[in-house]
Amino acid sequence: MSNSRESVGGVLALFGGLALLGMTFSGQCSRSARAVDVGSFLEAAFDPKGFPEGWQVQACEAMPDGRTLMRLSSLGEPAPEFVVGEEESAALAKIPKGLGRKGPRPWMHLKERLGLGASAALLVQHPLKTSMDERKRLFRGLGYKTIEQVEFKGEAIPMNAGRLAWGLYEVPWVHIRHFERVDDKPTFHDTIRVDLSSGPQAMILYLTFPPRARGAEIALDPFITAWAPLIVEPAKN
Repeated sequence: MSNSRESVGGVLALFGGLALLGMTFSGQCSRSARAVDVGSFLEAAFDPKGFPEGWQVQACEAMPDGRTLMRLSSLGEPAPEFVVGEEESAALAKIPKGLGRKGPRPWMHLKERLGLGASAALLVQHPLKTSMDERKRLFRGLGYKTIEQVEFKGEAIPMNAGRLAWGLYEVPWVHIRHFERVDDKPTFHDTIRVDLSSGPQAMILYLTFPPRARGAEIALDPFITAWAPLIVEPAKN
């Protein structure tokens, strides 16, 4: 009798385990990203006049948190690998070692590369409930630091900001420099973001530049040319 009960208990435990596994798997599937048609996504967000010249889509996905992400890569020649020059090496060599977070900052000695375009782009559509907060967070009250004030461990600071014409809109953009340590060596990369929202949902475009390349807002031109505002005229307050 006890063996029979043990068998029944074992079967019930097995089915319970399978049910739990199925629920877990189902939950994971429901929380995974799903592919989105690129054309439909762009037509719902913009008045497309074409596709940004020199760019291709890598993926377009709806995320579990309500955002939709479209990742793009440049069709241009890859940027040459950055090599630290003698002048920079000499300047960094003069910085005393072992001083920790209170030591001299290396960031002002890092050399820029000029004339290189963006290498990657990310278009993010935020859900309606968070759109206003995201636009405020990304484009207002950012604060500014000089390079001399950047923390020893590195941090992201605004380098420049402004507004550009997008149809009848004047939309904000921000140039960010991300100071960081890779293999404990100081370096940086630039990003530029722009608010391409003409409806209630926030549409934010991010451009990423190769290591040490100085970001320039002219890199936004192919996107603002190809993707015209969905709502032609800004609302009058």
